[in-house]
Amino acid sequence: MRAIALAYFVLGTGVLLTACSSSDDASSSGGTGGVSGASGTAGASGGSAGTGGSGGTAGGAAGTAGASGWPATGGSGGSTGGTGGTAGVGGTGGSTCDPGQLDCDGDPSNGCEVDGNSDPNHCGGCSVACPNVEHSFPACNAGTCGFTCVPTHDDCDADSANGCETVLGSDLNNCGACGQVCTAGPGETPMCAGGTCDICPSIQFSIDTKQACAISVTPGFTLDAEAFINVGGTDHRVLAMDRWGDGHVIAWCDSTTTYELLNAFDALGYLGQTPNPSVASFGDTYLCTPGNGISNLPSSVTYLGTDLPASYSNNAAQLASDYDVLLFCGFRIPWTNDWSAEIEEFVSVHGKGFLAAMDYEGVVQATDFQNMTTITDGAGIVFEPLNLPWAPASTNVVLDCVPDVGG
Repeated sequence: MRAIALAYFVLGTGVLLTACSSSDDASSSGGTGGVSGASGTAGASGGSAGTGGSGGTAGGAAGTAGASGWPATGGSGGSTGGTGGTAGVGGTGGSTCDPGQLDCDGDPSNGCEVDGNSDPNHCGGCSVACPNVEHSFPACNAGTCGFTCVPTHDDCDADSANGCETVLGSDLNNCGACGQVCTAGPGETPMCAGGTCDICPSIQFSIDTKQACAISVTPGFTLDAEAFINVGGTDHRVLAMDRWGDGHVIAWCDSTTTYELLNAFDALGYLGQTPNPSVASFGDTYLCTPGNGISNLPSSVTYLGTDLPASYSNNAAQLASDYDVLLFCGFRIPWTNDWSAEIEEFVSVHGKGFLAAMDYEGVVQATDFQNMTTITDGAGIVFEPLNLPWAPASTNVVLDCVPDVGG
């Protein structure tokens, strides 16, 4: 609003003197002039950028001449009016951004600092953040939110709701790239390993199990491989190997012979998906400690104790940063903590490996079987509390196809 200067002025006031002496007395002077007009007030500040406010109003008018005395002439006029007020200061208007650019911090010194066409935190508008979806990074293209898949995954079903759902390293129908299907000849089984199509190798080995439990598979789940022993004319599954999200899991029902299993084929390579995985174990001291009598686990395995360190609680990412494979002998321990959530994330999200080693009912209690199944049921693996007798020379295992391992 423009300030309006009010001009104040006072009319000159004449004073009339009446002669009371004889005619030869001196004549009286006229009245004094009016006072100066007041200066005008300053003009209002301008509203728009760069435009100054208008000047103040003019000063007051000069005072009028004093009235004539008697018999002398009138007094002189008042001095000139005051000067006008100074012009208002120019207003600071909002900045004008080029198309696609945004001023999101309100700081005029850095102008339109955000590219709204590509910034995933200000995509098409200030504070419009692009959401995170599975196995991807948020992206902003031409002011529209999207995502960029991590190198190991892709969005092969073109459904943004499930993100980059396809594992390019192992998907038979999208091996290395969306739509690249792996095929094989008669009698062969195709596989996708490391994003390259190949023929799935077969593995043959023999382990003389001691006393063992058994493993069942939840309906609807399939396995990479499995092995059975025959006791009394009945087949019992004692080995299950499966993919679990981005990682792998092996369930083994005779922890006494875990060493033989690890040496029968590249089981740790299958689990860790790397040639020389970093391996840690925990659980039963007798059978999970490297070099401890009957276990014969390699010295390269790091034993963490009967329980995982507390630093891994709700921190599967740290566990995955430290190790590629986790071996758990899940019996004769207090089961103080439930690690099912951390282990599932370790395997299925971070692409690591888990070997669940159990034993026969008696050494392993019913609660031990239940607790281990709580961990592995996400992969469809259930441990059954059985006491299968010694089965020497009857455990020849033929795995027709075990993806991700050599022969």
